[in-house]
Amino acid sequence: MTQTESTFEKRPDFIDFEFTHNKSPYSLSIYIQLLNPQTISGLYYEAEEDFPHRDFLNVIAKNVEMKKIDSLENIVKKESQTYDFNGEVFPIPVMGLIKIINDFTGKNKELDIVSGEENPLICRCFGVGANEINDFLNQNRNCSLIEVTDETMAAGGCGRCQNSIKELIDYYNPKPDPILIGKGISEVQLAKKVQNFLLENKSNLKIKRMIGSNIWVTSNSLNPYNEIDNLQEKFFNTENISVRFSLALSL
Repeated sequence: MTQTESTFEKRPDFIDFEFTHNKSPYSLSIYIQLLNPQTISGLYYEAEEDFPHRDFLNVIAKNVEMKKIDSLENIVKKESQTYDFNGEVFPIPVMGLIKIINDFTGKNKELDIVSGEENPLICRCFGVGANEINDFLNQNRNCSLIEVTDETMAAGGCGRCQNSIKELIDYYNPKPDPILIGKGISEVQLAKKVQNFLLENKSNLKIKRMIGSNIWVTSNSLNPYNEIDNLQEKFFNTENISVRFSLALSL
């Protein structure tokens, strides 16, 4: 039986993939139900009365019925290009569908973070900065990525910022470092080696904090990533110790 528009706006009995947004400007939940592991049985949603993009989701729902789930991305891209989102830069319905697509495909691309800002943007999809995530992690130690997303919406869209958020989680929840244990070196000894190394190489990187072999640094360079990569490799070749330099995200 072909669905009618009214049947799209509901919560199905069985949910295979879902996305929920409950912050301003409106609440929205999107659900995908599968006929089999590769075929979409239906796309449904629940929204508040003032939700403005019913037409968009209704068109998506019609077009994906009984289609392979890996075709969802192309359908979303095509319809997003022609639909008028009234100037919204990151439309929540599109971000929700991308999140579902990434859940299915397992996509997880690292997002470069702009340095030098007081509150650098971590999650571009929902406009979540480092400060909001830091505040939550500072009050909720030993939490997971899912808990951060549930509270802040960060990583609730395309997923590219997951690695950056994991770095922040590690910052607030340090664990014994297997690299240092294996090398028989203390964190203090490593800190001295790294500091001397940066001085010898006349680097403009400054150590902000160290946890084991993870080192957060600041930089006044407009594009510090190449320098970080080069120094990371050079330090290994010099000391035979693998360290990870990361830009400090307003920590």
